[in-house]
Amino acid sequence: MSFELRFWTFAAAMAVTSASTVAVSSAVQEAEPTPMEPVAHAAMLAPARPEIPTAPGGSKIMRSVDGMFYLRGASNGRSVRFLVDTGASVTVLTKQDALTLGVDINQGTPASNLATVGGQARAFQTRLKKVTVAGRTISSLRIAVVDGGINVSLLGQNALSQLGRVTFEKNVMTLH
Repeated sequence: MSFELRFWTFAAAMAVTSASTVAVSSAVQEAEPTPMEPVAHAAMLAPARPEIPTAPGGSKIMRSVDGMFYLRGASNGRSVRFLVDTGASVTVLTKQDALTLGVDINQGTPASNLATVGGQARAFQTRLKKVTVAGRTISSLRIAVVDGGINVSLLGQNALSQLGRVTFEKNVMTLH
């Protein structure tokens, strides 16, 4: 079975050089400062506004210094960092993150080519039985596992759509 994954070009390009993690909670969190490559839009790096109120039941995630949004996801008692990629139709794990989460990389549908910002990468499809993101559990999440092409796992639309409404305002992403 072959599939094509379309990446939000800017997000995926920045993912190649990203290195920060954002903690998710019911309060606004600031990203850990990290070195960054030049970013095309300096306005995206505006200081965080911690006075932004959190909606009841919502999670607010601050934009990282590299201009992207990151979430931690957990499965099988282990966690990995995801780049929120609204342009990815499916959630993509790096081979290392898949191993960290206990994914049997020898199972799943046969490998196929996946278009990434770094070029073509071999990938296979499988499912995570259960993954928790932003305090919400997603069951039977379809994922693609790649060996190369990206250096950060991507939280795609198939996961985002199960987390509820997602909004972006200035430097804050809110999961309602």
